[in-house]
Amino acid sequence: MVRSMISHSSLHESLWGEALKIAVHILNRVPTKAVNKTPYELWIGKKPSINHFHIWGCPAEACPYRPHERKLDSRT
Repeated sequence: MVRSMISHSSLHESLWGEALKIAVHILNRVPTKAVNKTPYELWIGKKPSINHFHIWGCPAEACPYRPHERKLDSRT
């Protein structure tokens, strides 16, 4: 799964560790053949949300971490 994720994206091969983490995250949220539940459901007890899934390698925005900024501070 990791190999296909990297080969079908334009990302560098050095990101294989991140691809592995995402692959495990995905596999924990899909049903297995042995049990008709996901591993997440078996561990947590509720159905997982997959609304946050995006295509691996798609463009994204990163927000800089500002520990001194408060929730209601102006961002401009």
